[in-house]
Amino acid sequence: MSTSLPIDRERLQRLLGEPEMRRLVDALRRRLERGVQGDLLQLPSPTDGERRAVDALLGRPPSRGKQLRVSLAGLEAVLRNAGAAPDLRSAIAALRGPLRNLPNEREQERKAWDAVLEQGRIPSERPGLVAWLEQLTTSGLLKRLSNRATQRVPPACFRTAFWCLNACRQRASR
Repeated sequence: MSTSLPIDRERLQRLLGEPEMRRLVDALRRRLERGVQGDLLQLPSPTDGERRAVDALLGRPPSRGKQLRVSLAGLEAVLRNAGAAPDLRSAIAALRGPLRNLPNEREQERKAWDAVLEQGRIPSERPGLVAWLEQLTTSGLLKRLSNRATQRVPPACFRTAFWCLNACRQRASR
């Protein structure tokens, strides 16, 4: 996809900014942010207005069916040929703001959690604590309690939890 053409926001707004295009633009945004590949986008249960607007934009005869199918390559060509935007990514970003890269964000979050868990690693001579930490992480409890923010789970948190657990076990064994 080439980005050599400038974005004409006014033209882009006329083409994709109408209320009947809202679900299409939202679906495109989600798809682009998720990194989904493929040329076909399907909108389930389109309204008559959505169907007319998309068919008119793509210059095709009225479509029918339970889903509205949109060729992304065809839509991108319409936008490029109209001088509105060089590609879909630029068009959607111009209409709705910067696009996120969700696969990259998920990978960064996974790496951050791996680092947090590595900091809180328990010596293997404490198998009960190892199993307990494993339970906390696999159940998702640690992430939920920290509101998915790795900076809220410092190593001190792990040390405190282990100290408490040891103290409780020592009392129970008396």
